[in-house]
Amino acid sequence: MSNVNRVMDLIKTNPDMSKSDLVNKIVELLNVSKSNAQVYVYNANKKLDKGDMPKERNVKTKVFSAPKVEAREKNDEAIAKIKADRLELMKKVNTKMKREKAEAAQIEAEMAAFSGEGEEYTQALSPEFLRRELGIE
Repeated sequence: MSNVNRVMDLIKTNPDMSKSDLVNKIVELLNVSKSNAQVYVYNANKKLDKGDMPKERNVKTKVFSAPKVEAREKNDEAIAKIKADRLELMKKVNTKMKREKAEAAQIEAEMAAFSGEGEEYTQALSPEFLRRELGIE
């Protein structure tokens, strides 16, 4: 019996098995790779559809989910919460940046004042220092 026929028998005996479970079963049964098992499933389904072997598979019933309107409302609520959280975070960052900018401006002003004091000191004392060092009196 060929491998394709074995896969066709497996499909026929397990009509409710999902494709991924079927592929895993074929990997174990035939000791082939996952991609080869997928090819076997494809070829077996193709032969079954042609009528080489009677196909007795149950059609999966559709599972109804929540109406899209409810899902959309939940999604809109989640998006609104995310936007509100992001806005709050942006406000915090903005106030922090303003505070840091004001502190930086204050520090620069203090440094300029200290620099000015230093320059005044050197201006006042440099002539006397130079006279003393050069021996001019």
